[in-house]
Amino acid sequence: MSKYFTAWDNFAVDTIGTDVAGWTERGSTGPNSQAPAYGTPCFKKRYLALKSSSSATPMRSALSWDAIDADANRDDVDMVSAFSYDAATVNQLWLYARGVGGAATAPDECYMGIVDKSTGTNNLIIARRNAATTITTIATASLTLASGKNYLIRFRVNGTALKLRVWDAALGRAGEPSTWNLETTDATWSAAGWVGLGMNNAGVADQVAPFNFLAVGTNGDTAPCPRTNAEFYDWANKPNQRCIIAELQATGYNSGASPYTKTINAYVSNLG
Repeated sequence: MSKYFTAWDNFAVDTIGTDVAGWTERGSTGPNSQAPAYGTPCFKKRYLALKSSSSATPMRSALSWDAIDADANRDDVDMVSAFSYDAATVNQLWLYARGVGGAATAPDECYMGIVDKSTGTNNLIIARRNAATTITTIATASLTLASGKNYLIRFRVNGTALKLRVWDAALGRAGEPSTWNLETTDATWSAAGWVGLGMNNAGVADQVAPFNFLAVGTNGDTAPCPRTNAEFYDWANKPNQRCIIAELQATGYNSGASPYTKTINAYVSNLG
């Protein structure tokens, strides 16, 4: 069993409009990285955006996380991500599990946990896709989504059990509901496959699906959900508990030029 977590908080080494290292493009639209800040995000000021192509043809793009491909037990998977309602110009944001299909090809077979912000009715969806590019809805539920909010999504595929829940990110990790918005079963796809994020641009060019982070648990592990700022401050201010966090800088030397420093994403803490 394994847990994985990534957060896109610094795009200094990435070029806007190019693919992010460590991820594989699945689909012909070319999901790209971008680095704009938006509003008051629940966890990070920057996000990974999947951007649709200029084509007017509806495209179902996906970006899979390479690190998960090395996990032999990824047939059972639990995923958590977050998105900003206002930053999402695309209607449908998708989480993929048990995906097959090579790079630069549309997902052939997979399960999908879908949030559709365009409608307040049946806007939470669990679906499957087959090799003939047909998407079959397995179960739906309704949830009111609102402008100005961020939302957390948990999608779990464990054996034949498929589950999805979505909640207000302001409630944080402690506020995650104990019940699921959707619970269903399906035995169509059972083999291990890639895990990723996706979108359906419905034929509208240059739409963006913003994902704040992705956490994954395999083989029965629960994907970790991060603390919000408010939760972290409350935790750090508890009696007899002090947290020291150090941000590190790397200093190098070039004999042909002046010494230099470079800020890197490296943090050390005496607590988790």
